[in-house]
Amino acid sequence: MQIIEKIKISKKDLRKIIEESIKNLGIEICGLLIGKIENKTAIVKKIKFTPNVSESPILFTIDPLTLYETYMEAEKRGEEIIGIFHSHPSSSQPSAIDIEYMKLNPIVWLIIGIRNKEHYEVSAWQLFEGKIQPVEIVEE
Repeated sequence: MQIIEKIKISKKDLRKIIEESIKNLGIEICGLLIGKIENKTAIVKKIKFTPNVSESPILFTIDPLTLYETYMEAEKRGEEIIGIFHSHPSSSQPSAIDIEYMKLNPIVWLIIGIRNKEHYEVSAWQLFEGKIQPVEIVEE
């Protein structure tokens, strides 16, 4: 995996993720970002919401079969899973659990921190060479 400095995502797709996060305040939402990586930029072509099989306010788990099927679908289109998104019931900083899973998935992690329906923050991160790196979010 290479370092990713930016993630480009449509305003419409980012808005959908934020709205779903607000709508499901009691459970972390999660999903996958599909697209391509070019010149240290992750370009999101599609978002895919996935059920949080943990149904937890502080943890998310993507069903392994859904993950596999999404990898296969993306590959058929010449794309790949370039990121994971999920919500937090507070800040958009990666949790200790996130950091552990980032070791297995060193792609972009887009996190929506929802304090309440009016206050939220969005950030993106990548674990690269053992360090958590911020990733600039570019809305298009």
